[in-house]
Amino acid sequence: MRALIEQVIRLGKYPLWLLLAACAALCLVAPFTTALGQSSAVMGAIAGGMVGEGLGRSRLRTRSLLALFATLGGGLLLADWLVVGALPFASIIGPIGALKLSTMLNFGGGMGLASLTLRAMGHRWPAARAVEVAVAAAAVAFAFSAHRDGSVARPLWLSDQAWAMGFDPIYAIMAAGVLLAVALPALLFLESRKPLPLLSGLFLPALVILVFLFTDPASLQTPPQTADLDDIQDGFASSSGEDEQPTSANGKDDAQDGQPQDGQPQDGQPQDGQPQDGQAQGGQPQDGEQGGGQGSGESQPADGGEDTGDSSSSTDPQDALEGDASNGPPEPVAIVILGDDYSPPSEHFYFRQEPHSQFNGSRMIKANDSRFDADFLDHFAVGMTDLDAPPETHRTRIQGTVSLLTEHTAPFGIEAPVRYTPTRNPHTSRFVRTYAFVSLAQETPYENLLGMTAGRSDWDAETWTHYTEGPEDPRYQALARQLIAELPPQFADDPFAWALKIKLHIDENMKYTRSERHEDAADPTADFLFGNFTGYCVHSAHAAVYMWRSLGLPARIGTGYLVREEDRRGSAVMIRNNQAHAWPEIYLEEVGWVVVDIAPAENLDPMSPPVDEETLQALAELARDQEPQPDREPIDYALWAERLLWLLKTGLIAILAVTLLGHYTAKFWRRGRYRLASARALPRVGYRSALDRLAEVGIRREHGESRERFARRVAAIAPAFETLTAMHLSAVLGAPDAERPPAQRWRESVVAVTTSLKATVPWWRRLLGWLNPFSFYRAR
Repeated sequence: MRALIEQVIRLGKYPLWLLLAACAALCLVAPFTTALGQSSAVMGAIAGGMVGEGLGRSRLRTRSLLALFATLGGGLLLADWLVVGALPFASIIGPIGALKLSTMLNFGGGMGLASLTLRAMGHRWPAARAVEVAVAAAAVAFAFSAHRDGSVARPLWLSDQAWAMGFDPIYAIMAAGVLLAVALPALLFLESRKPLPLLSGLFLPALVILVFLFTDPASLQTPPQTADLDDIQDGFASSSGEDEQPTSANGKDDAQDGQPQDGQPQDGQPQDGQPQDGQAQGGQPQDGEQGGGQGSGESQPADGGEDTGDSSSSTDPQDALEGDASNGPPEPVAIVILGDDYSPPSEHFYFRQEPHSQFNGSRMIKANDSRFDADFLDHFAVGMTDLDAPPETHRTRIQGTVSLLTEHTAPFGIEAPVRYTPTRNPHTSRFVRTYAFVSLAQETPYENLLGMTAGRSDWDAETWTHYTEGPEDPRYQALARQLIAELPPQFADDPFAWALKIKLHIDENMKYTRSERHEDAADPTADFLFGNFTGYCVHSAHAAVYMWRSLGLPARIGTGYLVREEDRRGSAVMIRNNQAHAWPEIYLEEVGWVVVDIAPAENLDPMSPPVDEETLQALAELARDQEPQPDREPIDYALWAERLLWLLKTGLIAILAVTLLGHYTAKFWRRGRYRLASARALPRVGYRSALDRLAEVGIRREHGESRERFARRVAAIAPAFETLTAMHLSAVLGAPDAERPPAQRWRESVVAVTTSLKATVPWWRRLLGWLNPFSFYRAR
């Protein structure tokens, strides 16, 4: 009975190994691929582990296994190259099919080969078992390392599922750590051929369980706080190199939408609602203090802070954020160092973090389809990441670095970021994260955009629908058509003039205040636009986008930060928590997404205090350690890694091709040389050619078997081989002066062996042998 129990326990290691291999594969590939790649990696790891278990127990020699693994690796590289690099094959299955198949080969095949190798070698070498355990532990640690310092949103593939199921991901992460700590010693124990003391096997799992029981998960998910501004200034002034203890900084996206002073429209804007003298502009707020954070209602503040709105109960589609900037002075959330001298036409810097282009029936939200809005990044990448770039006409390239003082969920850059690159954080006690960006910012004045076409000619019907879908309320379109009917004839068919006319209508009638939420209305935007016209940036941005879309103009809402150009000091721009903003954007054929912001005529909220010059200077000096070099492009590590991988693949494919070509050349040279060999060389060359033909069909002389005995064993399949063997032995071992058969008889004997094999061996077996370039290695 005891032996049976022990056997059952020992058998439990196999499903445990497969489960661990699947988890390790998922942890390794999840951040880098789609669901197809993840599922392929998991299935590949499981299949590889099962096959590796069998190969490890087989009678194959270790060197043969290693050669097999190397051949499989080369075959995977060759297959991947054929799928995506060979035009005829890719054209058959199509580009989408080729990419999907390549994903399955790369992730499924790669993880399968790794699992196969580790599992097979684990049976041959005891030390390889420790390597298996180390790889599994490192894979899980790699996946969860992004969660350190309280980044509860990492890893996204786990935290998203946890939040969707209604529990905090910190518990899932801690549970994974406990299971890993229990599983790994258990596997080592089960793999060991010697019994381990019970206390030794239980010590580590018991220790981890105690840590789990006596640790408060809530204390593990508090993000690092930024240093107090006084400490930052004191630390910079003293240059002592000592890190002061960080204190708190409020990073919530509570703010007031920027409004022109004295209740007047911004200078340069048409006063009568008409574009005048070609001077139409995308009117911008004067004070740069923006409201409410994300204009999406996605409960994601622009600065990555906590959302104080209750998205589960609020009837306001925007889940408007209650600001607390009035309870204290605005606090900095980021410092931006520009690498280029840029003056925006609107006299404001728009730092876009994410767009909201999908209408969900009540509000604008982030698109849930990756085909749309490919010009933003919803996470911080580990390497250089390029985004979908707008047309470069009417735009200028800008470089800069951002040093974050508070946790953010995603990076942001000026207007249209096209590249993000993580950089070294020069002051980890001051900045949460630093990164560089490259943007294509608008440089053409707004009046020069009149007459341009809205949307893109290459968009399909689904894309047009996505960017023009809006509420069914007919009042939006009725008001929009009423307004554009007032335009002069020269602007009657101008999409950008339509957008400006609607924007100016909102400018002239809007009263800005954060205290008006419209939260009791079924449609807060309609209650704002067709009601008291009192609200903040979220309401005005939605109103503009809804009316634009009712006219068939592609539009969306941009969210991020807005800073006045006059608040810039040299190359430094300080972003404060009350500058979070939402603004409307319209797409023009030759320009891309253009910011056309709202400048309300009246501001009912108090103005925010001016920029603290000393704070800006102190933070800028700390951040300038990462100032970009305008004359030098940042190192594209991802590109170099891609090139290195391409070189590796190409090199391995070349080695594989040369190896195959060389072996085929040697094989067919050995097969046919008897036709050209001299009479003196024929006893050796002819006999070797016959041996190669036998080896091709799986017939070879065993170790210790004499040539005569081998010939008698083969006589039933190839009778001529027995005669050929006798001639060979006579020529090699006989008297030097003995009479030798003529060369023609040697060649006829080799042909007779080939003819016999054709008659006795199936054609498919002979074909496989003929295609095998390594078959002559089996000949003895």
